[in-house]
Amino acid sequence: MYYDTPNMTIYLKKIIARRIPVIVITLLLVLSAFLFVKPDIVSSDTQFWLTDSKELQRAEAVDLTPHYITKVSVYMKDTVFFDTTLRELQLFDNLLKSQPGVQRVHSLFNENH
Repeated sequence: MYYDTPNMTIYLKKIIARRIPVIVITLLLVLSAFLFVKPDIVSSDTQFWLTDSKELQRAEAVDLTPHYITKVSVYMKDTVFFDTTLRELQLFDNLLKSQPGVQRVHSLFNENH
């Protein structure tokens, strides 16, 4: 069975003739979506499924602040571990502790371990 394909050249010529306004309108729509759409709207499905969740209510009641954890690994070329190496690593540990925003440093070189 053969269907007659409609003549689309009329519509394509109109779009091509007005391509700059079409591009601008599309960009404005995308930009306005990023600026004005709240994430709550996107996560409304999640909120719907978790409305009666006791875990969600408990998490919201606690109002926890996020903690960012970063792992720093130190690799040594020498296989021999000298007292000077230990002092340098302890100095590095103290340097990490003195950085702004650092609350706790867990390492093998501090006095807690």
